[in-house]
Amino acid sequence: MAWITLLLIASAFWTANSFAAAYGLGRALDDADSLPGRPEVILYTKVPLRDLPAGASGTKLAPSPGSELRYRYQGLRLLVQANNRLFLVPSKWTSPGGRTLVVSYDSTVRLELVPH
Repeated sequence: MAWITLLLIASAFWTANSFAAAYGLGRALDDADSLPGRPEVILYTKVPLRDLPAGASGTKLAPSPGSELRYRYQGLRLLVQANNRLFLVPSKWTSPGGRTLVVSYDSTVRLELVPH
């Protein structure tokens, strides 16, 4: 009897895990498909970002009084924001070989959304 209970519990966990994986994959594909309709992100940072994904570009800004933000990045779209982090992808992001840029969302960055 104990073995049957153990088997039923293990089956329930396996089923829940399989469902969660399939649901997560479906949500990820939906998010990727909706990227072209999302606003473009212009990101201003205090420090330079390294290893920009292909399609994104950066510009060093001239110093201006009252602003510590020295770098401007464009050609990005906001994939998701979670736990004070921005997950940004290039405007023309593709899943094979596509990269995601993760930036802490704090006082060292400013974000502008530009309608598409």
